[in-house]
Amino acid sequence: MENTLAQPLVPTEHPSGKEPELPTYSEDGVDLSLIRWMLSLTPLERIRFAQNHANAVQRLRNAKRVPLLRPFRYPEDAALLIGLDTAFTTERIYRLVQNDFSLELVDEAVQPPLQKCYPLDPSNPEEREVWDYAVLAENAGKLVGFAAAQYVAWNRRVVLWHLYVAPQYRHQGVGTQLLEAVGTYAREVDARCVWLETQNINYPAIQLYLRAGFTFCGVDTTLYDPADVPQNEVALFFARPVASI
Repeated sequence: MENTLAQPLVPTEHPSGKEPELPTYSEDGVDLSLIRWMLSLTPLERIRFAQNHANAVQRLRNAKRVPLLRPFRYPEDAALLIGLDTAFTTERIYRLVQNDFSLELVDEAVQPPLQKCYPLDPSNPEEREVWDYAVLAENAGKLVGFAAAQYVAWNRRVVLWHLYVAPQYRHQGVGTQLLEAVGTYAREVDARCVWLETQNINYPAIQLYLRAGFTFCGVDTTLYDPADVPQNEVALFFARPVASI
């Protein structure tokens, strides 16, 4: 069997077009051919090689982080889901400016950073009742994300009730993968669109939805009881047609 571990970590060809020589090793296992090959590079070619190598390593790491999706099972997964961190922190929000017959969302910085944690109780039957579709994202047996949605028949709309990604796995494509899974479910039930509600303060989530093809479709300044949430929070709605998924 070929020993693949003995192959030199060099590109298949020299940046200038020259082929690397076959590997030769010193008595202590140092790849001398790699050293000579690197010395033959110009400074610019060394930079290009280092950049290409770093990009290849990052792609490999990302590939290892791709989570597996599976259906949420109750009660087996309840304790696992309760442990998922649903909080977010942001240094930017959308401030609502309201005129007589118009509304404007103004992107602005906030200090100190704002934090919010969403309640999630899978043991509550009323909560689970609207989870027509619920999916977990796992990596090496560890829960890294969750999404839950409901199909509303009268207007053929899939409502996204929950979308959370563990903090250490954010900005790695997990949220996009979960949104695509919800989009696939929406196609399967012949829905018109995927619709969701968030808040003007959830700036990170809004950026994710916009990148995923959702568009702003509404606002409700009276949805939340000021006794339960700060008065500066307003409901924003976004939707994405299933035809575009």
